[in-house]
Amino acid sequence: MTSQASSSNRVVGVIPAAGRGTRLGPQPFSKELYPLGYRVDPHQPERWLPVPVIEDVVSRMASAGVERIVVVLSRGKGAIMDYLAAGDRYGVDIAYLVQEELGGMPHALDLAAPWIGGDTTVFGMPDTLVRPKDAYQRLLAHHHQQKADVTLGLFPTNEPHRFGMVELDAAGTVIGSIDKPKSSALRYMWGFACWSPRFTELMSTYLREQPATGPERLLASVFQHAIEKGLAFSTVRFDEGQYVDIGTVEVARRGFQRFVDD
Repeated sequence: MTSQASSSNRVVGVIPAAGRGTRLGPQPFSKELYPLGYRVDPHQPERWLPVPVIEDVVSRMASAGVERIVVVLSRGKGAIMDYLAAGDRYGVDIAYLVQEELGGMPHALDLAAPWIGGDTTVFGMPDTLVRPKDAYQRLLAHHHQQKADVTLGLFPTNEPHRFGMVELDAAGTVIGSIDKPKSSALRYMWGFACWSPRFTELMSTYLREQPATGPERLLASVFQHAIEKGLAFSTVRFDEGQYVDIGTVEVARRGFQRFVDD
């Protein structure tokens, strides 16, 4: 099934960085600025520069051809804007939006909708590491080739309770989406994604129709709603890839210099 929505050839990256990072406990800085390691300053070889985790997703998006990125922040997280600045050193234009009231990831993503318009969206988390290095490039190429509404980058996991899981039929088609099931036989989690203007519009409509009060809205629920509405889903599986969420102490304490070195 192919998308009926038209979109431009432009791609806008969206990075939701409004969360508080409570899983890591009290931190002296935003979790997105957690240093993966250090690298030599190309302009001053005698100086070493820290490499914060959010720089990884920005760099991967830029390598995939993304020219504009919208970072969604909350109040008190201006240090991220101070560090990334206008995006010149990554070769992208970076803009910032402030989410005044935290209401879940879909609301943060929907905040960027007026800035995206008819462009394709590529979505990545600011506190995760995705490998291979060309994963975003491969995802976008497949998305455009398949003319899908939503394309998910999938990784195998034996910890479904930690991730957004997807159900695939025998042909590999996405038929279900569930967030962090307590127990599940599902094998694949989604780690990052891209989507068409049709999904951007569907998410906005879905959120407007939800009650003002109630549980936090989940992106997995929006995906499920889109599946039920017949939007075209596609996937790229990274069976030999890596998806690392630094949002817990157990993961963060292992050290990440290898991701800087590669």
